[in-house]
This record gives sequence, C-alpha cells and structure tokens, in this order.
Amino acid sequence: MQTILRTLCTLIVFLCALATEAQVTTGTIQGTVTDPTGAVIPSAIVTLSNQAGVAQSATGNGNGAYVFSGVEPGHYHLSAIVDGFAPFDLEDVVVVAGKTTSANIALKMPVETQQVEVTEQGEGQDLEDRIERHQDGGRLPVPAGEVVPDKDHGDAAGQAHEDEAGAVSGLVGQ
Repeated sequence: MQTILRTLCTLIVFLCALATEAQVTTGTIQGTVTDPTGAVIPSAIVTLSNQAGVAQSATGNGNGAYVFSGVEPGHYHLSAIVDGFAPFDLEDVVVVAGKTTSANIALKMPVETQQVEVTEQGEGQDLEDRIERHQDGGRLPVPAGEVVPDKDHGDAAGQAHEDEAGAVSGLVGQ
C-alpha cells in the first residue's frame, strides 16, 4: 500500500509540474545594443510595439543588455533611438510562449541627407528661351569679363574692330 501511495504522490507531483509549465503564456525578448564597432551602448532606450500599436520600453543596462519579459506571444516591432546613431527598426520579431527570443541591435552611423525643394520657377525658362534664340541665329549673352570673338565681325585672329562711329564689333553679346 505504501508503494502505491508513493507512486501516486510522485505522479501527482509530476502532473502538477506539467500543469505549471503549461500555464506559461508569455515569452521574453532580450538582446544587446552595440555601435558599428561592436562596442556596447549602455542606457539605450529600446521600444517594443505590437501590431495594435501598444508599446513598452526598456532601458539597456551598463553592458548594453535589455530585456522585455512577460510578453504575450505574437509578432512585434522593435526599435531603438540613440543620439548620434541612425534609428534602428526590426520588423516581425516573433515571441513564443515559454521561450526567449534573442534580438541584438547593431546601430549604424546616421546618413546625412539634404533635401532641396523648388517652390517657384527661376531663370530656367529664360535660359531655354535664350538657347532657342541662339539656335535660331541669335546670340547668347556672355558672362561679364569673358571676351569671345564674333565669327561674323572679328578678324581671322578673333580680334574685335571699331568702326567709324566708334562701335566695337567682333565680341559676342555686343
């Protein structure tokens, strides 16, 4: 009889352990935040968002490690923003009940971009008109200080000439 009781007690303890393990309904996400050289970034703020947009944040420790525990199973978005580095985003981080998901964050240097917005038309149309006139036999103006011989009025060496009235010919734009 004593053996049966021992066996029964062992079976009950075993079933209770299984039931307790089966009751784990959440998972964990953990990782380390590093810079491009692999050095850890302490105190980085990491944000975990579910598909409904509900977010929670964790701050990395002195070793750059962060942990989200008690996370419901599902698909998540992980992000980190640290001054001096490009924003980090990781889509589709999967959390499984009773498991730990590893998601290390390797930050990159920011890429500087410059955006130019044109709000009104400048001299572009005037330039197009001047080019059309030039193609139709007209002359393009020459920037100040630049002397260009005129093929119709200059000599073979490209020298300008002054006529009897004192007008100078042989320079484009004159």
